[in-house]
Amino acid sequence: MNRPIQTTMETTLKEIRNMVDVDTVIGNIIAIEPNRTVIPFSRVSFGFVSGGGELTDPALNKSASSQGDELNFIGGGASGVTIKPLGFIVSDECGIKLLSAEYSSTADRIIDSIPHLVEEIKKIVSSKKNGDQ
Repeated sequence: MNRPIQTTMETTLKEIRNMVDVDTVIGNIIAIEPNRTVIPFSRVSFGFVSGGGELTDPALNKSASSQGDELNFIGGGASGVTIKPLGFIVSDECGIKLLSAEYSSTADRIIDSIPHLVEEIKKIVSSKKNGDQ
């Protein structure tokens, strides 16, 4: 016999499976220019709770299931989802970059932009050396 709590939990889990999709975590590719694409990504958290129980008949002081009747079941389930954008993966002719959507301060942005700044300085120095010769 299929217990009502089992059916409740199976239904809740089935709905969560329907919500879970790779496109939720790694978004669809967005082509901006012929050589530039952007891929958004997020943190996804799922949770669920399900529970229930059998009610007894206080007059008989026994469970309805002991009499072979249908169970007096009460129960329910709930689920939740949190989606938090984390950033973007940008691919262009210069390579692949990770752009964060989370910055707690201006210092974080400066630290994240240092590698790009170093590359730009290298290009400038290299072009000056080639132009001087």
